[in-house]
Amino acid sequence: MSARVTFRIAGIALIAGAVLSFLTSLLTSLLFSGNDPTPYAGNPLFVPVNLLSVLGTALLLFGLPLLYVSRPEGWGVLGLVGFALLFATGVMFGVFFSLFSALFVPYLVQHAPSVVKGTDGPPGLFPFFILGTIFEVIAAVLIAVPMIRGLVANRSIGYVLIAAAVLAVVGFFVGGGNSPNPLLALVGNLSSLLLFIALGWLGYLLWMGHAGFWGRLVDR
Repeated sequence: MSARVTFRIAGIALIAGAVLSFLTSLLTSLLFSGNDPTPYAGNPLFVPVNLLSVLGTALLLFGLPLLYVSRPEGWGVLGLVGFALLFATGVMFGVFFSLFSALFVPYLVQHAPSVVKGTDGPPGLFPFFILGTIFEVIAAVLIAVPMIRGLVANRSIGYVLIAAAVLAVVGFFVGGGNSPNPLLALVGNLSSLLLFIALGWLGYLLWMGHAGFWGRLVDR
């Protein structure tokens, strides 16, 4: 398979993953807000939405390394670190947490409601979210810098990522998407929504063979 075809496939994966992740994040904010899952764990959409979130994240994780490889001289070391942190964030939130929610939360609500009702979860969950948020903020900034400097892709995407980083900090203090109020939960998830928009945009440019991508690899 040629590098050109590989990059196009990666671009499609990023687009599809971004769309799925955007929609599932939006639905989670509106339908499944709050730390106590008791009111919504029985919702027939709860498990499918979380499983689709895992699928969307998996597609993004497939495309991210190829996005970097498409223009390593443009992304540079900052971009490499940023993509690594973003990959880790995806594994933490999009894979582990969503998979746990789909497989175990409905069972716990039904058979051991005292474990989850009216609690913030295990003691390690708060540091888990702090670490994931820090990774997301740093990743967004590091990936944005090469684009804002005009070294790769499109400057506008870089500004979207900077906005996502700022909103990640704001969202953490308003509940990080875990507020029982759907509106506040949506505000808390604005960072993730902007991140998915940026990744989908990058995927589109990669798929279309934008001049800021592919580098010299397509000539090999």
